[in-house]
Amino acid sequence: MWGDKISFKKKLVLSFFLFYMLPLILVVSVGFGFATGVLKEQGAEYYRKIFSTTVDRLDSIFSSMQEFNITMQKRSWVTSMIYMESLEKSRFDRVDFTNFAEELRGFSCQDAAIDHIFYYFMVSDQFISTTDRGIVDYQWFTDMSFKNTLMQNNDYRNTAGDLKKPAYFCLTVDNYGRESDGILCCFPVKEMRGKSICNLYFFIQLKELERVLDLAMPEESNWFYVEYEGEILLNRTPFTKEELLSSDVGKLQKQKTKMTSFIQESEKTGFHYYTLISEDSVYARAKSMQVILLILAGGFALIGFFLSYYMAIRNYRPVQNLMKLIEDKVPSEEASKNEFFWLENAVGTILDGRKNLDIQIEEQRPILRSAFLSWLLKENYKPEEEQILHTAGMLGIEFGLPIYNCLLCSLKAGNRLNKEILEELEQFDIRYGALVYQNDYVVILNYEKEEEAERFYKNLNNMLYHKEDKYFFGVGERCGSIVQLPAVYIQAKQARNFRMVNRECGITFYNEVKKENFYFYPIENEYELRNCLLAGEYEKSVLIFNELLQQNLKDEQVSYYQMRNFFHNVELTCLKCAVRLDMSGLIDTEVESLEQCNALEDYLSVFYNIFRKLCDYVNAHRESSSEVMKETLYRFVDENLCNRDLSLNFVANAFSLSDSYVSRLFKEKTGSNFLDYMNRARIEKAKMILLSESQISIQEAGILVGYDSDTTFRRIFKKYEGITPSQFRKI
Repeated sequence: MWGDKISFKKKLVLSFFLFYMLPLILVVSVGFGFATGVLKEQGAEYYRKIFSTTVDRLDSIFSSMQEFNITMQKRSWVTSMIYMESLEKSRFDRVDFTNFAEELRGFSCQDAAIDHIFYYFMVSDQFISTTDRGIVDYQWFTDMSFKNTLMQNNDYRNTAGDLKKPAYFCLTVDNYGRESDGILCCFPVKEMRGKSICNLYFFIQLKELERVLDLAMPEESNWFYVEYEGEILLNRTPFTKEELLSSDVGKLQKQKTKMTSFIQESEKTGFHYYTLISEDSVYARAKSMQVILLILAGGFALIGFFLSYYMAIRNYRPVQNLMKLIEDKVPSEEASKNEFFWLENAVGTILDGRKNLDIQIEEQRPILRSAFLSWLLKENYKPEEEQILHTAGMLGIEFGLPIYNCLLCSLKAGNRLNKEILEELEQFDIRYGALVYQNDYVVILNYEKEEEAERFYKNLNNMLYHKEDKYFFGVGERCGSIVQLPAVYIQAKQARNFRMVNRECGITFYNEVKKENFYFYPIENEYELRNCLLAGEYEKSVLIFNELLQQNLKDEQVSYYQMRNFFHNVELTCLKCAVRLDMSGLIDTEVESLEQCNALEDYLSVFYNIFRKLCDYVNAHRESSSEVMKETLYRFVDENLCNRDLSLNFVANAFSLSDSYVSRLFKEKTGSNFLDYMNRARIEKAKMILLSESQISIQEAGILVGYDSDTTFRRIFKKYEGITPSQFRKI
């Protein structure tokens, strides 16, 4: 047949040509007449949109000034200058006013239509403007900087004071010799006693507004004007202001044949915008759109032709690539005669190979199941629960019941009890998946009734209590979604770790240990333990540590991680002692081994060994360490004699020692008690100041040596010297 003689590639090209080209030609032919009428109507709509866009653009210029006025009223420098009775330039830095002017200039630069912005402060009769970049008086501003007939009128100050709402004036301005026509926009900023005391002014250039209109409606046959409260602000018509105000739009429309009018009132500014568009312009727009439509139709026809060819080649390419991949399955002569027949035989061969592949996948299913269960416990992005359950079903994991939980134990315990745990699960209506994850043996549980899980936990607990070895299990809080399993796994691990610290065989539930009470390790107990270690008292150090440990383990009020924090702080106490003894490497080995501890017995063994090493070192070097400490204390007191907080307790706290121990060391060093030595040293220093610094008073001398009371200084001075400080200075 004729169809068999055409290749598959040519059939595709012909099919796409028919499906793409013929409907396009039919649609263009039938719809052209209808589109012509629609385009004429759209011509009027086009000018309506142009008018609306133009009005929005013009209105945004004026409304933005109102918003800027509200914003500037909140500026502190504007408020300060409003109430300033007499502005003295010497009181202000001119750079500040330059910054104020630059703030106004920054807003004017946002729109090319805004040529000038300035404040008029009527109390001081002065201006801050974008042109002068500073503050100038009224006369200079109206004669030089912003010369215009309106403000040169002597009555304008009264007009400015009576300003209650925005006002607009059309005028010509001479700005340092540069004349420009525009609209002066006046906004009241602040009133006092019924009078405006501060006004904000914007000068809008007419040429910029006309440029906006030129871009939107360049035809000279189209008219446009803006009216506000009986004032024509912008006029692009052949009529005068009086003619526009004395006529309505209907009368103006009769002045020229076939005109379409548009009127819009701004809610923000109150302006009335009028435009009259000649119908010749409307139909010219429609005619131009007809030409554009024909060009587009021809262009789409050409694009459709190339698209048909491209789609045919693109759809044939996968077939061609497939033929290249499997061309060794069937002789090439058959492929050239009938591509479909050739592909049919080749695909049959591939399907046979797919069966072998499915067999290999089935053999690897246990590995895939384990990887999937591990992925469920990782804290990463999870898709929708339905997709997860679908994947689980493909791997033979029957999840989908409403409740999920995790049972966790050590890998060693899991290897020993795996068979018994799974046998227990088979007795209940619980679906499960067991795996090894992060050196833990984890069983993911999925069930419908909580009673079933409770009976399983009870049976497992009884089994564990009858074992010779201790096994520690943790169970998280149940959840209602499979995507919450990572959090449940962490909870189960925390519960298991808490059970390991307490060394009690069995199962611990997270809701029993999740409360995060702080561990018990007061600062006074830390000082007591530190002093005992530095004194070499091993038995007393162990007794203090055991009392703290029992307090933390009492009623299981502290979680596993808070217990780790407690042990870490005891470790820091021991390291501080080693540093104090100038032997920081003495207990490094024991400190490193603490990171490997999990059970309570392991922590006790390591800490007892640390205590023993520290105390043995202190006892072996007691005499030399005592002399070093005495010298350190003596030097510390001499350096802090001028500190009024210096006391026995202050020194003891600085070195984390007891008051009695510091007092004993100090007496052995100086032969006198601490207070007596401190007073004598201070009086000697005061005597040197009184003799060498004659301009310093008695009271100042007492303060310099650490006495905050003049009476105390005089009393102690007389006690040790037998005379007063004044008598001593006269000698």
